[in-house]
Amino acid sequence: MLCWPENGEYASSTYFVTDDPEPRLNIARHPRDHDAFALFSDGVGDLALSHQEQAAHPRFFDPMFRPVDAASGEGRLVELSAKLATYLAGPSVCERTDDDKTLILISGG
Repeated sequence: MLCWPENGEYASSTYFVTDDPEPRLNIARHPRDHDAFALFSDGVGDLALSHQEQAAHPRFFDPMFRPVDAASGEGRLVELSAKLATYLAGPSVCERTDDDKTLILISGG
């Protein structure tokens, strides 16, 4: 985890990277290399993160990255993006969060 999310005054409020005068970031250095990254909106946070351990849930991310790693194309993978959008809009996800759900996966394979 490179940057742990920081909530605002209330649980449903957040700080944004576009905040003025400056964004609030909580960044940690890690001694190992990374070949995959995920950026996501706060609606995905409770699904993807263990707040108790302050770590990403491998059970959430491992199945997400497998098809990205196996893809032969570069850039935006249209078919995988459509499947991800369907999953994030599905009932199993929407039952757990009613906030916006944006997820970007980047992998070096």
